[in-house]
Amino acid sequence: MLRTLILRAASISLVLTASVSSSQHIDADEATLKAIQAQNPNVIIAQPATSTPVDGTAAAPTTAGTVTPGTTTPDATAAAAAAGGAQSSVKRPTAEKYVPQPIDQEIRKNPDGKIAFNIKGQPWEPVLQWISDASALSLDWQELPADSLNLITTRDYTMEEARDLINRHLLSRGYTMIVNGEVMSIIKVKDLNPALVQRVKPDQLAELPDHTICKVSFDLDWLIADEAVEELKPMLSSAGQIHKLSRTNRLEVIDTAISLRHLWEL
Repeated sequence: MLRTLILRAASISLVLTASVSSSQHIDADEATLKAIQAQNPNVIIAQPATSTPVDGTAAAPTTAGTVTPGTTTPDATAAAAAAGGAQSSVKRPTAEKYVPQPIDQEIRKNPDGKIAFNIKGQPWEPVLQWISDASALSLDWQELPADSLNLITTRDYTMEEARDLINRHLLSRGYTMIVNGEVMSIIKVKDLNPALVQRVKPDQLAELPDHTICKVSFDLDWLIADEAVEELKPMLSSAGQIHKLSRTNRLEVIDTAISLRHLWEL
């Protein structure tokens, strides 16, 4: 028995010696490793693997909420994309950014009654007030565009043409001018009450200024109202509305006079 134990100890000694000479790692549980290292200081004990950069410096531990230099988090990428999208367009400055000239110096009424515009950065209220006064109309509004108006013309306009030109700029901002009797109202297109819109016959559209909002009933001969609504809807302006009257096979359309003329020509 004693001889057997001596032989086993000799075998273990040879194994450890071979391990040391070949610089191999010995993997075992922590208590065994400490005992082996105490008896054999030259034995290399394997340590848990860590990520070491190529330059040999120690890698900083990464925890939730930290960012390793040189990396981009999904939130940072989304924020950068949003910032890029915000810079893709330029908006007209609001009226407060300008110091406009007196309105009488930028809108001129000639002796023949025609109007010339040389407007630079004017708020909307004085422009509309001048137009209403010159037209002998009472101005009514609850809300106006917040930006300013630049409008320089090279020819003179009649009063009706001048109002239509201003109305064109209002429509591009989601507003419209409605003249009813002695009142000139400025209304948001999305809040437009159809009862305030004048009704005209299709053959009267040619007599109206291009950007006048009006409503027309179209009698359909060979088209079906249910189908015509879907086919004609893309032809309307941003201010347009179209409704079908299935029983009488007609269409009720509200839009600018120029858009309604195009529909009528079909």
